[in-house]
Amino acid sequence: MNSSKRLAVALHPLDTEILSDYVLDARTSDSLHTLIYCSALAAARVTGAKIHTRRDIRRTRRQPNTPQWEIQLTKKIEALRGDIRQLTDYLRRPKCARVERSAQLIISRVKLYSQQDPSNSTSVQCLDTQGA
Repeated sequence: MNSSKRLAVALHPLDTEILSDYVLDARTSDSLHTLIYCSALAAARVTGAKIHTRRDIRRTRRQPNTPQWEIQLTKKIEALRGDIRQLTDYLRRPKCARVERSAQLIISRVKLYSQQDPSNSTSVQCLDTQGA
Protein backbone atom coordinates (compact mmCIF):
# COMPACT_ATOMS: atom_id res chain seq x y z
CA MET A 1 0.00 0.00 0.00
CA ASN A 2 1.11 3.53 -0.67
CA SER A 3 1.40 5.98 2.22
CA SER A 4 -1.50 8.37 2.48
CA LYS A 5 -3.52 10.29 5.06
CA ARG A 6 -6.30 7.75 4.70
CA LEU A 7 -3.89 4.92 5.50
CA ALA A 8 -2.48 6.81 8.49
CA VAL A 9 -5.98 7.35 9.84
CA ALA A 10 -6.79 3.64 9.43
CA LEU A 11 -3.52 2.45 11.01
CA HIS A 12 -3.52 4.74 14.05
CA PRO A 13 -6.27 2.90 16.02
CA LEU A 14 -4.78 -0.43 14.97
CA ASP A 15 -1.33 0.51 16.28
CA THR A 16 -2.33 2.25 19.48
CA GLU A 17 -5.37 0.34 20.73
CA ILE A 18 -5.78 -3.04 19.08
CA LEU A 19 -2.31 -4.34 18.27
CA SER A 20 -0.75 -3.13 21.51
CA ASP A 21 -3.18 -5.32 23.46
CA TYR A 22 -2.86 -8.45 21.35
CA VAL A 23 0.87 -8.47 20.52
CA LEU A 24 1.81 -9.37 24.10
CA ASP A 25 -0.69 -12.26 24.06
CA ALA A 26 0.82 -13.78 20.89
CA ARG A 27 2.77 -16.80 22.11
CA THR A 28 3.98 -18.22 18.79
CA SER A 29 5.24 -16.72 15.58
CA ASP A 30 2.19 -18.13 13.76
CA SER A 31 -0.22 -16.27 16.02
CA LEU A 32 1.84 -13.08 15.65
CA HIS A 33 1.85 -13.53 11.87
CA THR A 34 -1.92 -14.05 11.85
CA LEU A 35 -2.44 -10.95 13.97
CA ILE A 36 -0.32 -8.78 11.68
CA TYR A 37 -1.99 -10.22 8.56
CA CYS A 38 -5.50 -9.59 9.91
CA SER A 39 -4.65 -6.03 10.90
CA ALA A 40 -3.16 -5.32 7.46
CA LEU A 41 -6.25 -6.83 5.83
CA ALA A 42 -8.53 -4.64 7.96
CA ALA A 43 -6.52 -1.53 7.09
CA ALA A 44 -6.65 -2.39 3.41
CA ARG A 45 -10.41 -2.84 3.49
CA VAL A 46 -10.91 0.43 5.33
CA THR A 47 -8.81 2.33 2.80
CA GLY A 48 -10.54 0.59 -0.13
CA ALA A 49 -7.47 -1.14 -1.52
CA LYS A 50 -7.97 -4.03 -3.90
CA ILE A 51 -6.79 -7.32 -2.51
CA HIS A 52 -6.10 -10.13 -4.95
CA THR A 53 -6.00 -13.73 -3.82
CA ARG A 54 -4.68 -16.63 -5.84
CA ARG A 55 -8.22 -17.52 -6.88
CA ASP A 56 -8.75 -14.05 -8.34
CA ILE A 57 -5.67 -14.10 -10.53
CA ARG A 58 -6.40 -15.71 -13.87
CA ARG A 59 -3.81 -17.21 -16.10
CA THR A 60 -3.42 -15.17 -19.25
CA ARG A 61 -2.13 -18.10 -21.25
CA ARG A 62 -4.73 -20.79 -21.86
CA GLN A 63 -2.49 -23.39 -23.46
CA PRO A 64 0.21 -25.27 -21.61
CA ASN A 65 3.68 -24.10 -22.35
CA THR A 66 4.99 -26.59 -24.94
CA PRO A 67 8.65 -26.55 -25.97
CA GLN A 68 9.55 -25.29 -29.43
CA TRP A 69 11.06 -28.61 -30.52
CA GLU A 70 7.77 -30.37 -29.78
CA ILE A 71 5.79 -27.83 -31.80
CA GLN A 72 8.15 -28.20 -34.77
CA LEU A 73 8.02 -31.99 -34.56
CA THR A 74 4.22 -31.93 -34.45
CA LYS A 75 4.13 -29.72 -37.56
CA LYS A 76 6.45 -32.09 -39.43
CA ILE A 77 4.34 -35.09 -38.44
CA GLU A 78 1.17 -33.34 -39.64
CA ALA A 79 2.84 -32.49 -42.95
CA LEU A 80 3.92 -36.12 -43.44
CA ARG A 81 0.41 -37.33 -42.61
CA GLY A 82 -0.96 -34.95 -45.23
CA ASP A 83 1.49 -36.31 -47.81
CA ILE A 84 0.52 -39.89 -46.95
CA ARG A 85 -3.14 -38.97 -47.28
CA GLN A 86 -2.56 -37.47 -50.73
CA LEU A 87 -0.53 -40.48 -51.92
CA THR A 88 -3.14 -42.98 -50.73
CA ASP A 89 -5.81 -40.96 -52.55
CA TYR A 90 -3.59 -41.03 -55.64
CA LEU A 91 -3.37 -44.82 -55.44
CA ARG A 92 -7.09 -45.39 -54.80
CA ARG A 93 -8.80 -42.95 -57.15
CA PRO A 94 -8.76 -42.49 -60.88
CA LYS A 95 -5.85 -40.32 -61.96
CA CYS A 96 -6.31 -36.72 -63.03
CA ALA A 97 -3.61 -34.22 -63.96
CA ARG A 98 -3.79 -32.24 -60.70
CA VAL A 99 -3.57 -35.34 -58.48
CA GLU A 100 -0.69 -36.76 -60.52
CA ARG A 101 1.26 -33.48 -60.29
CA SER A 102 0.83 -33.33 -56.52
CA ALA A 103 1.82 -36.99 -56.16
CA GLN A 104 4.93 -36.51 -58.30
CA LEU A 105 5.85 -33.45 -56.27
CA ILE A 106 5.58 -35.45 -53.04
CA ILE A 107 7.60 -38.35 -54.50
CA SER A 108 10.37 -36.01 -55.63
CA ARG A 109 10.39 -34.22 -52.28
CA VAL A 110 10.67 -37.35 -50.13
CA LYS A 111 14.26 -38.52 -50.21
CA LEU A 112 14.14 -40.86 -47.21
CA TYR A 113 15.57 -44.26 -48.04
CA SER A 114 18.54 -46.28 -46.92
CA GLN A 115 21.68 -46.67 -49.02
CA GLN A 116 20.88 -50.32 -49.75
CA ASP A 117 17.39 -49.54 -51.10
CA PRO A 118 16.80 -48.01 -54.51
CA SER A 119 15.45 -44.48 -54.57
CA ASN A 120 11.73 -43.81 -54.41
CA SER A 121 10.45 -43.87 -57.97
CA THR A 122 6.83 -44.93 -57.47
CA SER A 123 4.15 -43.80 -55.08
CA VAL A 124 4.03 -47.25 -53.41
CA GLN A 125 7.75 -47.08 -52.64
CA CYS A 126 7.31 -43.54 -51.32
CA LEU A 127 4.48 -44.64 -49.02
CA ASP A 128 6.58 -47.55 -47.79
CA THR A 129 9.43 -45.18 -46.91
CA GLN A 130 7.21 -42.61 -45.16
CA GLY A 131 5.59 -45.22 -42.96
CA ALA A 132 8.97 -46.40 -41.62
